[in-house]
Amino acid sequence: MLAKSQGVDLPQEWFVAKVFGPALPNFPTGGSFEPIREALTGTFEKRDGGRVRMRGAYYYGIPTDPAGMVRSIEDGRPFIFAWEGHVYVCYALKWVEVPALRVIELSLIDPFWKFGRPKFKTFNVFRDDARTINGTFELLVQE
Repeated sequence: MLAKSQGVDLPQEWFVAKVFGPALPNFPTGGSFEPIREALTGTFEKRDGGRVRMRGAYYYGIPTDPAGMVRSIEDGRPFIFAWEGHVYVCYALKWVEVPALRVIELSLIDPFWKFGRPKFKTFNVFRDDARTINGTFELLVQE
């Protein structure tokens, strides 16, 4: 989903198998973004025969760059949001700008929705404990 949002149509199954192995459902990486970053870093051949270079950037803990999160979503680049030991894809945000830019809600898709989990979830700063945020991961693509 992260690659596709940036115009790169690479098979998700390949990345999942590279990170977790071939068995489904796949289970978390033990709280580390490093296996995901390693799997997504490099130059890859796309389905159309072109080539693309990708790399990942991650941050553990409560996000400290709300402007970067907003910019990512405004640019149509969803990112990974790890919360309560589980990885979600953040596809939309709500924020306020007074007195300073602050993200107040994240709209999330759960990649495990086909395995019985709810497909959509939200993280709200007024309702949910920020100490349960594990971190964020952004995919960077260069063609």
